[in-house]
Amino acid sequence: MAPKVRDSVKLFTGNANPELVHEVAAHLDVPVGACEIDRFADGEVRVVIRESVRGKHAYAIQSLCRPV
Repeated sequence: MAPKVRDSVKLFTGNANPELVHEVAAHLDVPVGACEIDRFADGEVRVVIRESVRGKHAYAIQSLCRPV
């Protein structure tokens, strides 16, 4: 991917299939974005993005239903 495009894309993974996200990132030559994923006591998922996505195209690759 051209450097200009590479700098404008942020790619993030959920818990479902991080290997897939890393393969996609390698194919696109885009780093996987920094984030933390854990659960609240009631089971809800908590996601914290650890870098700026301002002015970027941000993509999260994550299955939305069970089973994965």
